Amino acid sequence: MKPAVVGLALLPLVFALPTLSEPWGNSEESLNAAIWSLGARNLLEGKGLGTVVLPHGGTRGDGVYAHHPPLAVWLSAVPVALGGWEGGPRLVALLAACGALLLLHRLLRRYFEPRAALVGLAVAAASTFALRYGRLLTTVTLAAPLFLALVLYRDRKWSPLLVALLVLSSWDGVIAAAVITATFTLSGARSAESKGAGVGDSGALRLRPAAFAQGERWMFAAAFAVSLSFVAGHLITASGGIGDLVWQFRWRSTGDDITWLQWLAAQARHVGEGVGPVALAALLTVPFLAPLNANPNANANPVSPGTQLAILLAPGLVMLVLFRQGATRHAFWGYLLILPAAFAVAHVVSRWPKLAYVAALQLVLTASLAVHRLREEHEMNQLGLVAKTLPQRTTVPVFAQRSFHPYVAWYAASKPLTVRTLDELRATTHSPVLVDGTHAARLGCSVDATWQVLPLPNLLEACALIADAHAPLR
Repeated sequence: MKPAVVGLALLPLVFALPTLSEPWGNSEESLNAAIWSLGARNLLEGKGLGTVVLPHGGTRGDGVYAHHPPLAVWLSAVPVALGGWEGGPRLVALLAACGALLLLHRLLRRYFEPRAALVGLAVAAASTFALRYGRLLTTVTLAAPLFLALVLYRDRKWSPLLVALLVLSSWDGVIAAAVITATFTLSGARSAESKGAGVGDSGALRLRPAAFAQGERWMFAAAFAVSLSFVAGHLITASGGIGDLVWQFRWRSTGDDITWLQWLAAQARHVGEGVGPVALAALLTVPFLAPLNANPNANANPVSPGTQLAILLAPGLVMLVLFRQGATRHAFWGYLLILPAAFAVAHVVSRWPKLAYVAALQLVLTASLAVHRLREEHEMNQLGLVAKTLPQRTTVPVFAQRSFHPYVAWYAASKPLTVRTLDELRATTHSPVLVDGTHAARLGCSVDATWQVLPLPNLLEACALIADAHAPLR
């Protein structure tokens, strides 16, 4: 494998090295790492199969967090068992990101000459999605390498195992596995594997006969059905019924009264920043500007470039459309779109080689933006240092607008209790309080605009709810 390919594939790891040991605060990647690690700690203690996140209250206050497939929790059990270092989940995520990039290049080389494939890989590796969220251990980032592996090796005898792992990884993975099952199994598609890099290699292609005899195709489909049944049964059992899953589906689809116009504006911002403007433009225009029906290597690639692009696009796009509230609130939900974006860029560059220089300009832009975003997350993660000073094994009120604080449960082994309003604060009896100073100041409290731990009487006095901090509480 060429050094340039390896170097690009390792870019997210190199980029994230200085931040591996950051504490967990309220950045997206820290919130995910903390909640999965809580599930893993309970799993290792024999409490459930990853859906128990005590002492955190979970989604309903009973310590159960059961609306995601379990692979993220299961993988988190490894770093938790080794001591719970904050960098452990980040390294697992980076391994998945770097592996996905290597697999992406292999796929690109099946369709495009070396230069175009390398440009496509560079656009993905230096994207804000890859550099910012490469260290984010969550469902969608785990799905990426499994999805690409299944696309590449769907004709292997062990491909049903990839189907099962993909379904266990995320709802994105369920969609991806369904698309590939329908496309390659039920249709009886045949595939072949290239021994070398693909188009343009001097070495001869060594073709492997397709493994999809009728019985093996049904094994492929059975792996999907069995693994999806396990995930559904696992979550329904943990939740005590299907009601919580239905509520989560409705909330992530139509919650917050997100309109389609708001959703579209959010996706233009999130995806445009995540994959880069050049890659997004290529993805949107390639079906019209560059014909995708021509197959440069039909023997090794029975799937046309257009069909392959559609397969890569489907999981990310379906997730964004189906769960528009989640996609509007969480920028990383479009992470899988770096795969079809890279494919589209490679296709455009193969047709018009000089456009590679335009793609190169994007690399500078997206890398610079990723640096900015990581600095923002660094500041957000300093909250973890404050959380480490909290008292252990008690209820900790969190005076803040946001309601999700798993880092409190992780560091203090304490149950976080969200307090949003002054009335709720007045009714609070637990002390001390973890205070978002910005939120408190917005409500008229005289506190510094930083995260801090304050005794309850002092906070009540600062918010003019009592006259004397030394007066006894009622």
